[in-house]
Amino acid sequence: MVVLNGPDYELDIANNSFAFPPSPIPVMNTVAGQPVIFSGTAFGFLGYSNLVNLSCTNGSPRNPDNCPAQNVTPDPSGAPVSFNFSAGDSQAGTYFFDITGIGTDAGMISHSQQVELQVMDFGMTQPIPATVSTVPGAATPTMDFQVSSLGGLNSFISLTCTLPASLPLGAGCTFTQNGFFIGGVSVDPNFSPIAHVNVTIHPGSTAAVGVYPVQIVGSFSFFNGTTFVSGNHTQTVTLRIVPADHLSVQAPAQVTSGTSLDLTVTAADGAGNTVTNYGQTVHFTSSDAAIASPPLPADYTFVPGIPGDGGMHTFPITLTNIGPITITVTDTAVFHENGRSPVILVQPSSSLGTLTITSSRATPPHFRDTAVTFAAKVTLNSGSPSGSVAFFDGATPLGPATLGPATGQTATASLTVQVLTIGDHVITAVYQPSPGTGAVGSISQPRSPAPRCIGDRCP
Repeated sequence: MVVLNGPDYELDIANNSFAFPPSPIPVMNTVAGQPVIFSGTAFGFLGYSNLVNLSCTNGSPRNPDNCPAQNVTPDPSGAPVSFNFSAGDSQAGTYFFDITGIGTDAGMISHSQQVELQVMDFGMTQPIPATVSTVPGAATPTMDFQVSSLGGLNSFISLTCTLPASLPLGAGCTFTQNGFFIGGVSVDPNFSPIAHVNVTIHPGSTAAVGVYPVQIVGSFSFFNGTTFVSGNHTQTVTLRIVPADHLSVQAPAQVTSGTSLDLTVTAADGAGNTVTNYGQTVHFTSSDAAIASPPLPADYTFVPGIPGDGGMHTFPITLTNIGPITITVTDTAVFHENGRSPVILVQPSSSLGTLTITSSRATPPHFRDTAVTFAAKVTLNSGSPSGSVAFFDGATPLGPATLGPATGQTATASLTVQVLTIGDHVITAVYQPSPGTGAVGSISQPRSPAPRCIGDRCP
């Protein structure tokens, strides 16, 4: 039995969006960022008719971050007065708090009722890679991302993509999971809280070359017992539609100075297929600046559909300077797709003698952070060598070294390299007193990671 000493009021909040099982306190569920309505009734007793201010108090782990000032005025006759109390939060989680009323009467009569707010959401990671390239009509490489349940969400997450209107009709995305095409994924906090997804973009065969933002969109909705609530998240990736994914450059591994070789340039997509409608202009550069005479091919524009030019063209080149060289072919468009030939070793057309290389680190250990000295010994068929020897790591110049005083027909030049990257290196030395004549020699130089020493042994 309740004994009232004077006018008073009562708050009653009875709604519950969790039908099964029933909760001992009122519970409403919603989506992060969207407020939900707790429906309540106020009753006045013994003529209570003062305005009652309502607020969130005693929150655990905290009060919801969206709890605006609200109020209700009980009817002094005791007739029920309905009110709505709005609350929400931007972060997924479970929030217990009191809906507290403080009367504007002289005694500031206060009453509270505990409620539960279940805020649900999902997480969606940035697809990796975040930038993908493809050619018109070809699908992009696959991007991977994850969808995860937050705040106890148990729902189907629909997956779509939003492409720029400038892409042709029919452009779109496909989503797969474990190799199967899907329209979305189900997340369950108890059994499958994280789903792994793959997405591929199909830009359409008539898509223009350019850079396009593409939004990957995840969305869900459910009925919370009162109304439908929904949520969505987006991640943006960059689609690059390029004339070709890359340029493949093929050339012989060895050629004699002054002899013509065939350099074949192929425009290819990501799978290595020839892009037969490639119509861009390419530019040629060399790892050896001295190759300017004779010149490399002039800039060339591919002509789609012409026999011998459908994404592939062969250029005859004659190299004079002896030694290792690579030739790079670059698309002059904004994307600058390029390709580089393998190392071409140009042998002398007229051999003056022999060149041998030795290394101060010819036997282990070959540690990355220790210097190594290469010595090039030049022996001529006649006369004494003079001048310098050029050293290369692959086709990258390491620098020249001056030949020491000759002993008869032999002289030596040495070069010290402080650091070589981990891996196998081919060091080449070139003695070229005049273009196309001289001697060439190479040596293999492996480089190991830092030593793993056990006692006084360093394998």
